[in-house]
Amino acid sequence: MNSTALPETYKALVKVKPGETPKIDTLPLPKPGNNQILIKVAFAPIHPADIYSMTGQHGNNAVPLVGNEGSGTVVALGENLKIPFPIGQRVHIRGPGTMGQYILVETNNAYPVQGDLFLEQ
Repeated sequence: MNSTALPETYKALVKVKPGETPKIDTLPLPKPGNNQILIKVAFAPIHPADIYSMTGQHGNNAVPLVGNEGSGTVVALGENLKIPFPIGQRVHIRGPGTMGQYILVETNNAYPVQGDLFLEQ
């Protein structure tokens, strides 16, 4: 795994039960596997699907992590990447789990941020 110095844990917003208020929890930092990249999240908007998921009205209630999209910077690489990403690449990401300090995604769920666009755009 190619990476920069990373913490062993991170904080993320997690669902407890459908309809209950999510809580911030400390989780072990995942390590990228085959075709995965680890991203340090910079921004994660509240998407309408997040509200439906947290209230149990929509989505996969088995997935405890909250957040469907966001942006950040690639900080670690797994093996056999189908789409090459360098460490430091700014990306837009699809979750679940974007409402955490880090997120692990398959390369097809990350999109390079081009040019001088800011991550919050």
